[in-house]
Parts: sequence; C-alpha cells; structure tokens
Amino acid sequence: MKLFKAHHGAIALTSVIILGAVISIIALTIALAGVSSRANTFHILESEQLYLKAEGCLEEALIQLKRDNGYTGETLNVDGASCVISISGAPERDIQIEASEGDFVHDFDVNVQLDPFLILDFNN
Repeated sequence: MKLFKAHHGAIALTSVIILGAVISIIALTIALAGVSSRANTFHILESEQLYLKAEGCLEEALIQLKRDNGYTGETLNVDGASCVISISGAPERDIQIEASEGDFVHDFDVNVQLDPFLILDFNN
C-alpha cells in the first residue's frame, strides 16, 4: 500500500511540472508576440514620419522650381533625414526625391509642366 501512495505523489508532481512548462511556453509566446507587434508599430511610425519629410522636400522642390525655372535640385537635411532633390528635363521637368533616414527610404517621381505650372504625373 505504501508503494501505491508513493506513485500517486509522483504522478501529481509530474503533472504539475508538465502543466507548469506548458503554461510557461504559452506565456513566453504571448510576450514575444507583444514585443514583435510593438517593434512593427514603431517601424510603421518611423516610415510614416520619413514619408512626411519626403513630402516636405517635394514641396520645397516645387516652390523653388516655380520661383526659378533653372533650379536643378539640392540636398536638404529635414529633421535628421537626408533628402536629395534632382530635377531634369525640358520643357517639362522631372523631379526625383529620395529621402532617407536610418534603414528607411522614400522616393517620389513627379513630372511638372512649367507654363502654366502644373503637376502632370506623381509616383511614390
């Protein structure tokens, strides 16, 4: 009889250990999923901020081109992002914008008519 009671304790202890391990694995999986989701959200926000900075560079290029038809571009620093503006073509102008910050890059290609000043095509 003593042998039988000893087996009950071992079975209960083994069950507790297995159940604890399963619960720990589930908890760890949920925690890692939360961390991954947070990292993805951070990257989306960083990318959106760079997109807005690239739009600012495009607006600057349009303003400069409207003021001076001979404007060919420049490199700007917009709140930590590097923005390269390249303008080519005649009589219509092709504007290429490349904004980069960290691991993120956004490009815009815009085709502009000068007289009257009009955006003909916009690709991002």
